[in-house]
Amino acid sequence: METFYRSESLGWARGPNADIAWRLWFDAALDAANADEDASREAIKRQRANVSELVRVLDAARDLLNEIEQDETAAPISIPIEFTDVLHLLDATAQHPGIVDGCDRSRYEANARPRLDEIFRFNGSAACFIPSVAQLITGLSASAFGLQAQLDDRATIPWRGQFAADQFTSQKSNKYRAYVRSVDRAMWELRFEYTDENQAECWRLPDSLLAIQCKVALGESDLEGFVERMRKHRLSFESDEL
Repeated sequence: METFYRSESLGWARGPNADIAWRLWFDAALDAANADEDASREAIKRQRANVSELVRVLDAARDLLNEIEQDETAAPISIPIEFTDVLHLLDATAQHPGIVDGCDRSRYEANARPRLDEIFRFNGSAACFIPSVAQLITGLSASAFGLQAQLDDRATIPWRGQFAADQFTSQKSNKYRAYVRSVDRAMWELRFEYTDENQAECWRLPDSLLAIQCKVALGESDLEGFVERMRKHRLSFESDEL
C-alpha cells in the first residue's frame, strides 16, 4: 500500500496543489458513494406522471379560458384584462407581492419594465401581434405533450447528456459501473483544479486507486481481478459520454 501511494501515478496529489487535490478527490468520492440511483429512477417515474397530468390540466385551463372569452359579450361581468392580455398579466404578476419578492420586483421595475413600455404602446396596434394568454397556455400544452410522447419511450427520453442516458438505459448498468463512472465524471468536472507543474491535466484517478475506493464505498472485500473489471467501466471521454 505504501508503494502504491508513493507511486508516480499519484503525483497529481503532491506538490503545490496537494491540499486541494485530496480534498476535491474526497468530495468526489463521497458524492459518488451517496448517489442514490433508485431515487433518480423514482424521480423519473414522477416526472412522467407529472408531465402527463400537466398536459391534462393545461388543456382544461385552455378550454376554460376560451369559454370565458366566448361568453364575455353575453355575460354582464367585467373580466380582468390579465385573462387575455399577456403583457398585462406579466406586469400584474411582477407587481404582486404574494408572487414576486421585493428584490425581484425592484429588478423588474428598474430593468425589464422600461423595455416593455414600447411594446405596451403598440400593443393595441393592428401591426402588433402578441399571443393571448390562452394561446400561450396552448403553446405550453403542445410543448408538454411533445415531452410526454418522448417520455413514453426510454429511447427518446431527452436525457441531460450521454452520461445520464448510459446510466439509466445501459444493459451493463450495475452498482460498480455507476460508482466508477460517477467518480470519473465528478473528477472530470473538477479537472481544471488538477494540474501539475507543467499545467497538464491529471484529474484521472489510477485504476488501482479507484478500484480500492469502489470496494470500500460499496462494502466489498475481494479485490482479485477487480481492477481490470473497473477499467472496463470507466469513462473514456473520447466520445460524447457527458
